[in-house]
Amino acid sequence: MIDIIIQVKNDDLNLEKTLMSIYIQEIDVPFKVTIIDKKINNNIKNRFSNFFEIEFIEDNNSNIIQLAKEKTTNPYIVFLDSNTLLYNVESLKRLYYKSQKENKNIYGILLKNNEQIQDKLLGNIFKREDLDNNEHESISNIICISNEKE
Repeated sequence: MIDIIIQVKNDDLNLEKTLMSIYIQEIDVPFKVTIIDKKINNNIKNRFSNFFEIEFIEDNNSNIIQLAKEKTTNPYIVFLDSNTLLYNVESLKRLYYKSQKENKNIYGILLKNNEQIQDKLLGNIFKREDLDNNEHESISNIICISNEKE
């Protein structure tokens, strides 16, 4: 029910960290990881295919939103960069259930001393239909993924 799209810029070390942050997610909703990179890294693909469905798309020029529309089918899409980590084991679950409950796109952030930290530890989740009508350009809701309770 969730497609996770990771755009990579020749950054295999950080990609593995990102994939590990996905692997440790505690979520009962099926998901598929699609990695968009200039090359297919079979070592990484083989290593993580034992844990979740993973696919590489060889591409470095296309629009990531357009590729997501063309290459994925699930109703919810999470976009991550290869240097982004999901903050804790419930980040994906919180993003997904909050988006589903409120019927909105969600931008997950961290808060530290009431200030937003928007670097490297966050996630965005979109409803597929919002990609078709360009509503992906404005996030409808923001949640703190480090301490919000369901």
